[in-house]
Amino acid sequence: MIFFFIKSILTGVYETDINNKEQLKEKLKEKMSDTFILCFVAIGATTYKYNLPEDFVGWIAVIARFIILFAFLFGIQYLITVIAWKRSNKI
Repeated sequence: MIFFFIKSILTGVYETDINNKEQLKEKLKEKMSDTFILCFVAIGATTYKYNLPEDFVGWIAVIARFIILFAFLFGIQYLITVIAWKRSNKI
């Protein structure tokens, strides 16, 4: 399954509904908001499950985990979407 996912990205059939730069920007904004919500819920759930931080450093660590998770997940989605768009438009 992973092989076919990678193959679909490289052949440009992963995101077939993106035809121009404006649609690419809109799709990336949509992915960014979805990733933000996912990261917020994930960090909130894990923070609640493993007890809320009791000091300032603990809260800074929670914020840092959120930023790192968001950057990692959105970075992967950004790269996949841009690569698929470039492959489908042969740029």
